Parts: sequence; structure tokens; C-alpha cells
Amino acid sequence: VRDIDSRAWEPCTSDGTRNCPYVVEELPFHASGNTATSISNNFDQYNCSPANEAGPEDIYVFTLQEPATIHATVDDLTPGAPDIDIHLLYGDDASACITRGDIELFATVQPGRYYIVADTYVDGTPLTGPYELDIWLEPLVGSE
Repeated sequence: VRDIDSRAWEPCTSDGTRNCPYVVEELPFHASGNTATSISNNFDQYNCSPANEAGPEDIYVFTLQEPATIHATVDDLTPGAPDIDIHLLYGDDASACITRGDIELFATVQPGRYYIVADTYVDGTPLTGPYELDIWLEPLVGSE
């Protein structure tokens, strides 16, 4: 089920939500975002971390055809204000978290559909703000 694109059921314009995530068409990938203007706020806590991520998030989706190591980094652009963390999910559910990172993450995965969620950490109040996201792959040795 996780490899069925939600847009198959209802076409949409990508807006960073669970129903219509931003589509990563090609890797490497770069995006600029701002969780202060995000309209999605579905993921509050992930199975891979006890951190409070109850602030708004941006959701990105991509599909891998070959096994690879996924790398992703997030750069909070305003010193001291935002705290955007990144999460790698194998489904569009917080309990499908593979790994997370405050600044970077990486994981070796098999072919399939994956999500990167740029989510706002909450420390009393949501620490929203602008960010830069980069995602790239490192092919596995012997899988070429």
C-alpha cells in the first residue's frame, strides 16, 4: 500500500501536506521552505524519537528504483529562532519513521516510496521559520 501514490485517488497541486506532498522528481534535490507558512500540522511525535514535533511541517515524497543510501540535510536559516528537524518515513504516518535528524540524516533503504518531513520542534512554542533542504543518494556498492 505504501507505494501507491495518493495522487492516484485525487489529483492535486503539491502543497506539502499528507494528501498532496511536494514531489521530489529528481535527486539530488534542493528546496527552500518556511514552516511558519506551512499548512500541514499532522505529525506531532514520531516512533523514532521522543522529540516534540507538534509544530507545522512540510512533507516531500520520492520513489527509489534501486537500493541506496539516502542523505538529507536541513539548514535553519534564522539563527536562534527556527528549529526544523527532518524525518525519513516509509509511509505517510509518524509511526513509519526510519530515522530523524536535527541537521542531517542518512539511511540505507530498498526500492519504494519514501517521505522526508521537515517538521517544527516545539519548546513551549513552535520554533517555526525558514529552512533549506537537500536530499541526495549514494548508490550501494555492487547495486549498479
